[in-house]
Amino acid sequence: MKILFCYFEKIISKRLTITYNFRFNLNENIKYQLKLLRIGFLFFILCYNVLWCLGQLNNSTIKINERFLWLGHFFRFDQNWGMFAPTVFKDDGWYIYEAKIKNGELVDLNRNGKKVSYKKPSNIIDLYENDRWRKFGEIWPLEPEKVKKKFCDYLKYKWNSEHPTEKIDSLTIIYMLESTLPNYKYVLPLRTIRCDCN
Repeated sequence: MKILFCYFEKIISKRLTITYNFRFNLNENIKYQLKLLRIGFLFFILCYNVLWCLGQLNNSTIKINERFLWLGHFFRFDQNWGMFAPTVFKDDGWYIYEAKIKNGELVDLNRNGKKVSYKKPSNIIDLYENDRWRKFGEIWPLEPEKVKKKFCDYLKYKWNSEHPTEKIDSLTIIYMLESTLPNYKYVLPLRTIRCDCN
């Protein structure tokens, strides 16, 4: 029995050695082929992206054949120069929350109750409490009228609860629209009423 066990042990160890050596060589070969495949794939993707980006430029004669566009969409390699698409913003401005309080005075709720001034602030970003309010100011004009009305109600409620002796009679949300013209020409900001909250 002991002799039989030793015999099987020798056979098994020989087979394991042969198998191990074969696998080791095979793995080295496969690793090398995979490395070449990976480099080739990355080179292809780089070329594909360069061609795609060149094809997105105005009046470009270089275009990817339509038969191969699916590849870019499938792997999400598709790109464009749309960071400022179609152009950079040409309009900017700032908000004035013009409130008429009980004594008839006009105050700006956006500037903590200071007298209304249509003059451009030195730093518009300081008018916002944080970046969320700034973003809200960007998308607010696109909201439906009922959302605008709710925002007006919120501004009135907030002011009236903090200033019980100076309650608001009416509130008008004004956007001072400042357009950027070519060749650095200046135009006076245009007073546009975004919401009349009476």
